[in-house]
Amino acid sequence: MIKQLIEARRYIAAGLMGAFMIVGLASVNAQELTLTEEDMQYNAGEASIDIDGDMSEWSNFPFKTAIPFQTGPGIGDGELVLFQTWSDGVWDGPEDHTSAVSFAWDVDNLYIGVVVTDDSHQNGGGSPAQAWDGDGIQAVFADLDMTVDTFLYNFALNDSGDLLVHNEKGPGGAELAVVRDDDAGTTSYEILLPAASLEEEAFEAGMQVRVGLCVNDGDEDTPGQKGWSGWGPHAAVTGGKHPTRTGLVTLTAKHDAVGGSTLL
Repeated sequence: MIKQLIEARRYIAAGLMGAFMIVGLASVNAQELTLTEEDMQYNAGEASIDIDGDMSEWSNFPFKTAIPFQTGPGIGDGELVLFQTWSDGVWDGPEDHTSAVSFAWDVDNLYIGVVVTDDSHQNGGGSPAQAWDGDGIQAVFADLDMTVDTFLYNFALNDSGDLLVHNEKGPGGAELAVVRDDDAGTTSYEILLPAASLEEEAFEAGMQVRVGLCVNDGDEDTPGQKGWSGWGPHAAVTGGKHPTRTGLVTLTAKHDAVGGSTLL
């Protein structure tokens, strides 16, 4: 079931997220960009999440925020950036667009939480095939050896208020909630991927999942896919899919913040 949550809401966690993002953005402005192996690793604790757009359930979870990535699709290609413009896209700095990602799991589901700081929300997609063409998330899964992409799912809220879930490659079954808060300048995504959507019978502690998240950006003045941030975004973009750019999520009993993680 896809739950449609398009009205701007405010929760206790929204204030926490706002403060978290401001602190995080100030820090990335003040330092030279680096990318470590730990930045692309995440130890996800066991928890069940309601897919309703209420981010307060994530308030004690580690989030990866403003993780740099290289601008080319191959390992070692390009410079390290926090955001890459595309076509005639424009990026005015971290306050214009920055993403923060988190993961959790239970025996039946893998959960992904994403909060995007974004001055505007734009996605003109009229069908699931266009979920990536503007603000939205492309999730690329790969085998553990990073040799082939295994599953591809796209998620978005379009300008008509419709939630788009595009099963580009995989059996489907994902659930999505998106809340846009224009006053706070944030878009919050909650994604549920049942085990069957990744062709697993069940999840258990110790399992590992390779996934890259490309968080696309569109603006009213430059609509469509005009740039991206994310966690290994080049797993999804520029010349096909690139499994070597995925991160490693390890399912653990409790959340364990590895290097590069920040608590809300």
